[in-house]
Order: sequence, then structure tokens, then C-alpha cells
Amino acid sequence: MLTQKNQSARVTAHYTSGGIAKPGLSPTVDVYDSSGLILSGQASTEVGGGFYDYVLPSGSTPNAGNYKFLFKTTDTSVDQRHVPGLWIIGEQWVENVNATVSSRSSHSAADIWAVGTRTLTGFGTLVADIATAVWGAATRTLSAFGFNVTVATNNDKTGYALTPAYDPAKTAAQGVDMVEVLATVEAIDGTTSLIDGKVDTLQTSVNGLNDISQAEVYSQVSTAIAAATLATGADVDALQNDIMAILDGANGVDPGITVRQALRACLSALAGTNTGAGTTNIEYKSTDGSKTRISATVDSVGNRSNVVLDVT
Repeated sequence: MLTQKNQSARVTAHYTSGGIAKPGLSPTVDVYDSSGLILSGQASTEVGGGFYDYVLPSGSTPNAGNYKFLFKTTDTSVDQRHVPGLWIIGEQWVENVNATVSSRSSHSAADIWAVGTRTLTGFGTLVADIATAVWGAATRTLSAFGFNVTVATNNDKTGYALTPAYDPAKTAAQGVDMVEVLATVEAIDGTTSLIDGKVDTLQTSVNGLNDISQAEVYSQVSTAIAAATLATGADVDALQNDIMAILDGANGVDPGITVRQALRACLSALAGTNTGAGTTNIEYKSTDGSKTRISATVDSVGNRSNVVLDVT
């Protein structure tokens, strides 16, 4: 493996027993450089799978050259008790730069600024130098802001001019406008007075409607109730007799048929049960089923030839 000097170096050895990885060992490491043995009996670290690592500290690689490593174990069951390793330490790369960067480019400043897109990777002291130069000048002038500036107080009126305060044409036009405004205001004022008068009249009328006291209302109602004629029992009986006379009056609907009887027949036909449908004799019962109210003889198409009523 290859690395720079003054950098650590990690070396790995692999132990087997009968051709199979041998774990559980504690091999030590001896380290040699071109001058000979520099470290001995260094502890290694088991990685797994028969692999063991040793890291040579960066302080032990001050010189470029070949560093040899010898892993040793006292276990006699392994296939090889001493396993060598090699690490090449080279010079630091920066030492190979023996000229200034500026000497490596043939471009002038004009060449750089002629490029459409330029990127500065670092400003250095450029910003500070510009600020120092600007604020160090006795007189500083901003030719353009590129943004809005609000001035609280401007005591220097140089370059400013005031236009005449009086413009006859504008004043005359404004006078006409004011006349129209005043006329409109007077018209509105007159309308307002008229509305006020109507409101006052309405208020007077309302006040006239509200001059009845609670006691007066109670008195009027009590008087009306006392004067009312209530129906007596005799009046109710008379009314009931009148109703019965209407229901049971002879020939009230047809000859020999009272209103009550007609209602019974209608109720039977509309709401009572029936028998004989589809035959020549159909009967309709009273709603309680106790009587045959209607007994009709019909033909095959339902035409009635005879009807017998029991509406008693």
C-alpha cells in the first residue's frame, strides 16, 4: 500500500490452519524501515475471519521508504506463524510543487474578464479594501441608489423651486364648483327640514294613540264582557232540536228518505263491507256489519235493476 509520510499506515495479516481461517490469535508485530527494526512486539487487533490489523502511528513514518511488517504468533497450529506485510511511505505531495501558481498560467487579467461567466471562489480582503477606500475619501457621491430613499428633513433647498400659489383660472373654476356645492347643500337642508316636520306630525299622531291607560282598557273589556249574552241550557236544547229536525225531516233528500237515512246509505256504500261482487246480487253492510244497508240486483256488467235499502 502507498501513503504519504507522517501519515498512519494500516497493515493486515491473515492466518490459517489447515487452509482455513484461524481466529482467536494474538499476534505481535515487528516493524522495519530502511534503517532496520524500529518497533517490536506491537499488539495487533483481530478483525475476524482470520484477519488481524496493526496501525503504525503517523509519528513513526517521518521518512519516505519501504516499511516492512512481520506478524508473529506462538500458536503452532497455524500454517505459517510469521506473516510479512509491506507499506510504502512516499513524500508529501505538496513538496512536489516547486513553483508559484501565478507562474503556471499564461492568462492576463483582460483574458479573465473577457470570459462570459466568472466565479470568484474567494474574495480575500477585497470587500474590506473597497470599504476602506470609499470611506477614506473626503467627498463621497452616490450617482445612483437603485432603491428608494426617504428623507426625514431636507434643510438644503438647492435645486428646488416653488410654483406661484395663485392660479386665476383654477380659482375661478373652483368658485363655480363651490356655488354649485352651496346650492346643493341648501336644497338638502330644505329637504331635511321638511322631513323633520313630517316626523314631528307623525310623533304627535302616535302620541294621540297611546293616551289610553291600563285601567281604562280593563274597564272597557269588563263592560263588554258583562254586556255579552251567554247561551242558556234552553238555547242549546233548542239548537239541538233544530239540528235533529234537519236530519230526520221527511223527504229531506228524496221522497221518503231523510238526510240521516241518506247519510247511512252513503256510508255503507263507501265504507261498509260488501258481498256478492261478480254475481247478480251485491249487498253492502253497515259499518258495524250488523245490517245489510243496500241489496242490489245487477246484470253481468253491473247495471242495477232493483235496489232494496235498509237505512233504519
